[in-house]
Amino acid sequence: MIVVDTSFIVARKNKRDAHHARAVAAWPEVMSLAPLLVHEYVFLETINVVVRRLGLAQAIDAGRELLESAEVEVVPASPRFPESWESFAGQRGSDLSLADAALVSLAKERAAPHIATFDQGFRKAKGVKLVPGPA
Repeated sequence: MIVVDTSFIVARKNKRDAHHARAVAAWPEVMSLAPLLVHEYVFLETINVVVRRLGLAQAIDAGRELLESAEVEVVPASPRFPESWESFAGQRGSDLSLADAALVSLAKERAAPHIATFDQGFRKAKGVKLVPGPA
């Protein structure tokens, strides 16, 4: 089981992204850890980024790919909001956004020790391993 961050999804989808090649290369490792847990915040953020960078058609395609994949579970945010807030408010030595803190909280809740991301802020998060590893 692996939690997937917006930065990884967008890098894989966008050939012009600085991390595209690494995302494509890491894809087999990420899939080997399936199911992929995509937090609702990540789904929303991903669609917003893709529509701005690649257009509506690509955003709809990305959304459908996530929603229709048998290997992806889109995890609703509302039931997890209290834990997400506590993770955000209780962080020490890091400066994760609320959405990123929600991913760390989800990883711990589901005993999914891996997060697929290129967001450097996760390096300070305790109890998670990043995929792909450092460049």
